[in-house]
Amino acid sequence: MLDVDDGTPDGNLRRRAFPEDPDPDTFHTTNKVRGDGLIDMSDFRVFRDAWLDASDVLMEVALDGDASHFKRDLNMDGCVVVDKLFELDDFLAVAPGHPARIPTPTAEQCSASLPEHLHSRFDFNGNGVLPTEAASLVPPASAVAPFKTDPDTKCTGLDTPADCLRDIDVLLDLLSSGEANVDIAGLSGDPPCGPGPFSIPPPAGWSATSVIDDLEGDGIHDYMRSADLHIRSGDADPDSGLVVRSGNADLKYFRKCRHDPWDGVITVPVYDETPDSRLQVDYKQTKAHETRGLKLIGVPLPGEDFRLEVKFSKLDFESTLPARLKLASVFPRTEQLESLIRDSDHPEGPYATATAGTEGDLESLMYDLANTHIVPKALIKAWLGKAELVVPAYTSSCAVVNDDGDCVAFYGKLMGALMMGVD
Repeated sequence: MLDVDDGTPDGNLRRRAFPEDPDPDTFHTTNKVRGDGLIDMSDFRVFRDAWLDASDVLMEVALDGDASHFKRDLNMDGCVVVDKLFELDDFLAVAPGHPARIPTPTAEQCSASLPEHLHSRFDFNGNGVLPTEAASLVPPASAVAPFKTDPDTKCTGLDTPADCLRDIDVLLDLLSSGEANVDIAGLSGDPPCGPGPFSIPPPAGWSATSVIDDLEGDGIHDYMRSADLHIRSGDADPDSGLVVRSGNADLKYFRKCRHDPWDGVITVPVYDETPDSRLQVDYKQTKAHETRGLKLIGVPLPGEDFRLEVKFSKLDFESTLPARLKLASVFPRTEQLESLIRDSDHPEGPYATATAGTEGDLESLMYDLANTHIVPKALIKAWLGKAELVVPAYTSSCAVVNDDGDCVAFYGKLMGALMMGVD
């Protein structure tokens, strides 16, 4: 019942993140129906997508794939009812069709179809509905139901000892943390990972995060409003690693990190408490005496999928939604520059170089140089819609080594700039 993924690492692939990804228009399971034999974060992502699709909470959602895709047919009747707030519903026959067992009705037959939240495949507690309050920490009685107990039990609210459960409680009871190391028992006592005061060094394998936290304090589980990062990463410096954070400019509620290579999918909560809520990815790798580090900042939407390939010589970050953010490789620079900002007077090589006594001083210089040498902010705004700040993309290498073998001067090349605060 809870094994609902499509057999891909994502669990609900409707559009490829990487060109080599499996075909999104089928199920990659032995019998061509949902379920690969495991209950893990791929199944959670399917449930999250279904909740976002069926929810009437006033939020902007960015699920990819056509509205008629069969993976958005939540009650598996061959139709998709697109509920448009304050407008008439659209009744669509699935296209592409289900791979097995479920015929595709005509458009006329779909006009009598039920809304997707009714009799949903993702109604795990059996109350006949996938409600908006399925992710609420204090749900009304209509969002809970007796599960594995006397079906005549009267549930007045969430009551785990009495087995009055929400859909998500039924799922979490059997959810495996898997390689993404998502803790289902609650926030661990570990300090935040990654560089910074009071942080632990990035481990081999992902640091733990909790699927049931409400760090924003809005009464909804953070992971239910989340985006997915399809990651291919190389080795990173053990003391810096690959660090993924989410929150606002001053407070990153969510932090997850590792320092070893990874090829897979992680899910990152999207917070909307403030207008400057954002996703931040930091990565640093050193080879010989050259360090290449980057800071990537974007603003994902709930349900959105991104591909992120980050290595010593490559950065590629792109949403699966065609109109959204794209970053090209900055090491080396390429002509694919939708979001790697540059001036046409600098088709090759660095914009500027600088030397500083510490890496922190070099980073400050690079910020100053980026705002001096990168294209005017008026043009940035015209390209990006909104850009309050440019973030330098630069290389760093040791310029001077003392007798003890310590680097006492760092040389940086400004290669371009990434945006901050993009729509």
